Amino acid sequence: MKVWLALLLAGVSGAAGASTPPEERVYIIPTPVETTPDVERYISFAAPHRCGTSAAFEALLWAMLPTDGTQMIEPPVPDLPMSFAKVAPSLKLTRTEGGLRQATLEMNHKWHGLRLKQIARWMGNNLDAEGFTLEFANSEADVRAVLNRIGFALPDEGGKQLGQELPLYIRLIPLAGGRTILSCGT
Repeated sequence: MKVWLALLLAGVSGAAGASTPPEERVYIIPTPVETTPDVERYISFAAPHRCGTSAAFEALLWAMLPTDGTQMIEPPVPDLPMSFAKVAPSLKLTRTEGGLRQATLEMNHKWHGLRLKQIARWMGNNLDAEGFTLEFANSEADVRAVLNRIGFALPDEGGKQLGQELPLYIRLIPLAGGRTILSCGT
């Protein structure tokens, strides 16, 4: 059975004082939907203690927000692998007033026993700031336990900073309703 998946791209107004109209693009991709996909095949870490992603996860993150190596491609058009479209039925692209871009994939799948709800990739226009988040429908304690079991080595509270000149921050952010975000970025 084929199911039609839509990728929705929406923009938020540009810099303060500018009147940039919101962007909206919808991409429809015919693809079979996996009822129980192997999300761990796509989202994995080669060096979890420093949020070092696997080659497959890195490729997915860069496909969510493509660049030319020095800046964002305008307008950004995601280039997600068809195989991943089976896992995440929609992609939303936004831009904040400060120019930060974010691509968000909504999902509802198990990842190492946790309920993964969302992957977000964000970066500044000149690639001066970048990172990603994974949002879970699990408590901070549960997420911390699983992440530490797979090698993140997070402290008992908050997160950690790696490096000084261009620091990398790895932290857990508790949300209302028992949700928790893993944030990795500069």
